[in-house]
This record gives sequence, structure tokens and C-alpha cells, in this order.
Amino acid sequence: MAQISTSSGKRVPEMISSRCSPESTATLSLELTNYLQFKGLNVADYVSSPVFRVGGYDWEIRFYPQGINEDCRGNASVLVWCLGLAEEQVSAKFTLTLLENKSQAQVVNMEPAIFKMMLHYIYTDSLPECQEDGGYGAEAMQDLLTAASSYKLDRLKIICQDELCKKIDQETVTTLSALADQHGCNRLKVACDKFVPSPK
Repeated sequence: MAQISTSSGKRVPEMISSRCSPESTATLSLELTNYLQFKGLNVADYVSSPVFRVGGYDWEIRFYPQGINEDCRGNASVLVWCLGLAEEQVSAKFTLTLLENKSQAQVVNMEPAIFKMMLHYIYTDSLPECQEDGGYGAEAMQDLLTAASSYKLDRLKIICQDELCKKIDQETVTTLSALADQHGCNRLKVACDKFVPSPK
């Protein structure tokens, strides 16, 4: 099990394997199974492999997602550490290979701005701050609710419904009621049904 060196002491499951031969060589694989969870780490915070023995010495790999120091900020650093040496000097030669799990996703029928809002929600559990007075417009919230429904983001659906309930007026009530029916939004449907247009 690899460990993250931070004050919070989080542990991250890693896949580790090693192979040693009489010539004191080894192959070690450190797989970061969910790289996005390291986004919040600070410079000099690292993920370490378990200690492994090669050539009579104990070693570990340290991966610094945000860099080992301020000069490396924003650039990942990887070091191979020899542990427990006092006066002896030991050198190591290593090759680093980064393997990326590439997967492609196709997003259809969604405006880039709505996709960006949805991604912001997925990573932060909140909507991005709106720069417009009065918050997001009814059209943007309708599109975001549709996206949330398509991608089964139930909490985001509730947030969108709450926002849309504030936008119900004579011009939007019919559209919002139909949208509520289409996506199973009971809260929004009830609010639309209760809406009473103001007399002119």
C-alpha cells in the first residue's frame, strides 16, 4: 500500500510489484489509480511506494504530483530514495516510464459552457460562481438540468430545480413544467403547479 505524506495521513490504494535478480536490478511499478485525488496536494507532498530491497539496501519511490519544491511547482517530480544510509554512498540508475490510461468520451447535445459548469460541479460539488446579476438564467439552468439528468447527477438536478423554482414566471411556467415532467423533477413540477400568474 503506498502512502501519501501529508498532515492528513490519507492512504491511497496503489498497485506495487517488484522483481529482483542476483545482479541487483529491480523493476518496480507504482500505479496511481485515481490521479485526480492528488490535485489538492501541496508542493513537497508526496505519494510513496512501500519500501523495497535491492542490492542490500532499502529503497522507496516518491512521487510529488505538484513538484518537490517551489522551483518545480506545477510539474510532477519522481525520486528514488535510498533509506537508512549513514556514511556510505550509493548510486542508482533508473528509467521512468509514464503510462497513461487513455479513454475517450463523446459529449453530444451540450453547449461547451454547460459542459464546463457540469465538470465544475463534478470536481467541486458546487456550481461555478455566476458573474451575472440575478444568477444563472433560466435557459442555462434548464440545459444544466437536462445534462444532470442524462448523466445521473441527482444532487445537481436538485440544485438546478432549486434555481429554476426561483425563475418561474408567466413566460417560463409552461416550459419548466414540461421539463419537470420530462426529467422527473417533482420539486420543480410542484412549484410550477402552484404558480399563480399576477394580474396585469
